[in-house]
Amino acid sequence: MLEIDDSGWGCPIGGVLIGVLRRESEEYLTGLIPVGYFQGPSYQKLAYLAKTKSLIKDLIGRLKVGSREQIVVCPGPLFRDFRTYLFENKFNFRVRPISGALQLLVEKSFAQYLNGLGIPTDLLTRYNFRHAGGRFHALLHWVAEAWPERLAVCKTGWPSWPKWAQEIERERAKFQTDEEAT
Repeated sequence: MLEIDDSGWGCPIGGVLIGVLRRESEEYLTGLIPVGYFQGPSYQKLAYLAKTKSLIKDLIGRLKVGSREQIVVCPGPLFRDFRTYLFENKFNFRVRPISGALQLLVEKSFAQYLNGLGIPTDLLTRYNFRHAGGRFHALLHWVAEAWPERLAVCKTGWPSWPKWAQEIERERAKFQTDEEAT
C-alpha cells in the first residue's frame, strides 16, 4: 500500500512538502512544491495543483507503482488534480486522512526544510504542523525579525496574507520600540 501526504500547506513560510510511503518496504520519497507556487500570479492561477500532480506522478513513477497497488491519498485540496488523474487512469485509490508513520516522516522532513530556510531548530521543535495555533504567530514573528528579506520565503499569495503582513508590521514596530528603549 502506498500513502501520500503533505506538510506545510497551512504554514505561512516555505513551500509544501509531499511525502510518499510504501508501507510494506518502507520506501519513502519526498518532493517539494516551491514557495513561488504560493505567491502572486502562480497562486492566483492555482499553478500548485498541476505542480502537485506532476511531482507525485514522478514520485510514484520512481517507485514503479502499478494501477493495482492500493494508494491512499490525503483529502487536502492540494491533491485535487492528482486525485482526478488517479481516477481517470483507473488507479486503485481511496481518499482518507493520513496518520502514523507517513505523517511523522513528512512533518519531520518539512521541519528540516524550514530549518534549511534559517528557522531556528528550537522554534521548529515547538511547532506542530497540523495544529499550529500560536506557533503560526511565532513564525510570523521570525519573519518580522528580518523583514523584508524573509518575505521571499512567505506564502504571500494567500488571500489572508494582507492580514498576516499587518501582524508582521506590528511585530516590527515592537522591535523598533524595543531598540529605541535600549
